[in-house]
Amino acid sequence: DGVTPGDSTLSKEKSDILRLSDGSESYNDTEMPALRHAKMSPNGNVSLEQSITKNYSKHVVEFGDARRNHDPPPTSTFTTVSAFKVEKEQIDSDSRSNENQIRQQILEQSVQAMNVQVVRKSSKICQWLVFTFLLAASVLAILSLMLTKRDANDMFMPEIPTYSPSSLPSYSLVPTLEKVREAGVIRYGATPGGFESDLCRAVSAAVFGNPDLAEVVPVSVENRFSLLANRAIDMLAFGTTHTMVRDFNEKSTQVGFSFSVPYLYDGMTFAGIPSFVKCADNLNSHKKHGCGRLRICVCKHCSYYDILSQDLFPDNVLVPDTSDRVVDDFIGGLCNVLAGGRGTLYYYKLLLLQRNYTGEFLLGNNLFSKEPLAMVTRGDDPEWSAFVSYVLQSLIEAEKQNITQLSAYFHNSNTFLDEKSRLISLNAVKAIGNYGELYERHLQYKYPRIGLDFINVKGNTGLIYSLPFGNIDTDDPAIYEHGKTLRKIWKRGKVLCGIASYFEEFPISIQQLEALRGFHEDYCRALSAGVFVTDTEGTNFPRVEFVELPIADQFGALANGTIDVLSGGIISHSANPSFSFSQPSFYSTPEFERSAMPSFGMITRQDDQQWSKLVFWVVSSTFYAEENYIEQRKSYHMPLVNLFGPESKNTFRKIIQTVGNYGEIYTRNLEAFFPRRGTRNMLNSLPYGPQHFPLL
Repeated sequence: DGVTPGDSTLSKEKSDILRLSDGSESYNDTEMPALRHAKMSPNGNVSLEQSITKNYSKHVVEFGDARRNHDPPPTSTFTTVSAFKVEKEQIDSDSRSNENQIRQQILEQSVQAMNVQVVRKSSKICQWLVFTFLLAASVLAILSLMLTKRDANDMFMPEIPTYSPSSLPSYSLVPTLEKVREAGVIRYGATPGGFESDLCRAVSAAVFGNPDLAEVVPVSVENRFSLLANRAIDMLAFGTTHTMVRDFNEKSTQVGFSFSVPYLYDGMTFAGIPSFVKCADNLNSHKKHGCGRLRICVCKHCSYYDILSQDLFPDNVLVPDTSDRVVDDFIGGLCNVLAGGRGTLYYYKLLLLQRNYTGEFLLGNNLFSKEPLAMVTRGDDPEWSAFVSYVLQSLIEAEKQNITQLSAYFHNSNTFLDEKSRLISLNAVKAIGNYGELYERHLQYKYPRIGLDFINVKGNTGLIYSLPFGNIDTDDPAIYEHGKTLRKIWKRGKVLCGIASYFEEFPISIQQLEALRGFHEDYCRALSAGVFVTDTEGTNFPRVEFVELPIADQFGALANGTIDVLSGGIISHSANPSFSFSQPSFYSTPEFERSAMPSFGMITRQDDQQWSKLVFWVVSSTFYAEENYIEQRKSYHMPLVNLFGPESKNTFRKIIQTVGNYGEIYTRNLEAFFPRRGTRNMLNSLPYGPQHFPLL
């Protein structure tokens, strides 16, 4: 606690104090007379000599130890008690007057000595901390250097592709299917107990063999995408329309999602006060026709809002924050018409009944949009997305094959691809029934099944049907980031497009095979035009190299990167896919179905979803052009799109300028050998025919 002999030098000229370990004090010989009375007890019972002797005896032991441990020893010396012959009469009045001054000097020198010790101890602590920090930094630097020098083949972390537009990791290190199996439950967003809830229970049956290992999480139109993006749920089935914008960059989350094949084909229609519903059905908002007070309430986060505000009624739309507010505003007279799909308007009708609404309510007759409703998964796990889509297609295939919930227990045919796929499919059907049974149980009493929601069994009506783009005016720099496939193609300067060759696979003529080859090559040119949008020579000389591949080599060449895309590949979804598929661009005609001639389209690897989605929408854009009567010479009528960056806004126009719409491509290559009329290769337009068609 005090100043040790090695810490300071005692001087004979000044009074110094040595504070011993027990707190007692000892003084040098020159100051003893002056401090005689200072060491006496207040009552005078203890003599000065006794006090000095006692303290000195303790000090001699400690000082002797100190001399053995410290070099050099202090300069002051101590005399023994016998050297002092203190006489009481020698103390005069002057010594008493100096007592306070001497005491003050002793105290000041004691404080100075203690400060020296504290400073020295603090200095030692700082030195130790600096040394520890430098040692830790050196260890970390060495470890970092060792890791960076490891060979790439020794690293166990998979390559994480960077594709637009997700702000989340592009690929989850743990696949969703694996996480679901570990958790023992699938968490899904849907309305409890309804049609869509049963779809999710079918996925649970396919994963676990038990439909009850599915936990419903209540969602709303406002939070459905954020819950999915934040991994609060594993899948979403909540009346969600598949659009191109949501594929790349859903506006509320700035994240792209993946969609199954549609489970329902809906469309925007109107309901509400009859006179105003007729105005909306006739697209009439003129005062002279009594439609000047038309006001339409629509949910802000629905795809219907874009259609109404941009195309149909830009000045007559009200946008409440939630679905409940839509109904409240209608009851309150702020609007007189509600807009939505059939399911949405049925839900509004139930809310009106709950609120004791007694006014007139009429459902309109016309559809004003395409609303293909699909199950939604995150865009970072295409394998899980493909699995969910496969389960849905299994239900549709089961209805096509007349496999019911009961007969699924006894079904042993080879309808499905392999034993594993067969078990997955049959477990789903056993759990909830086939697609027709599901529709009958949940939806038929709400709104009867329309043409689009039937299965295209006969094959004499068209299946060429574009999916909606959504609000493609989105201009967000966050989604201009391009994936690895696009960067590789731009660096190379051309698209490597595999052309499927089926010379000996199907009983068709060489002329028919050549016609199919020309058709598939045109889709390669269309893709190249969409990739090299700013190339002024691209229309006449597309930057594409064709690689003809026999059927045995097609998927291998795609998997190992020999080609960027396969055009004319067989579209066949399975429970364990490794590839992504466009919509079919050619369906087998009836005369060739008996020879198992399949449906064809464009196929990509799953490791770059931005590229896969771009290929998907290139094909769909040719369908859109024909549906909207946009021919090659009028390609400027195609919409501009900002999803791929400002330099790519003419993507769709360049595609149609290069190859024309779907009808033009088909007529130029196939019409002479595969007449289009009366086949699935026709447009599915008003009046709509069956659109469901399983591709297993």
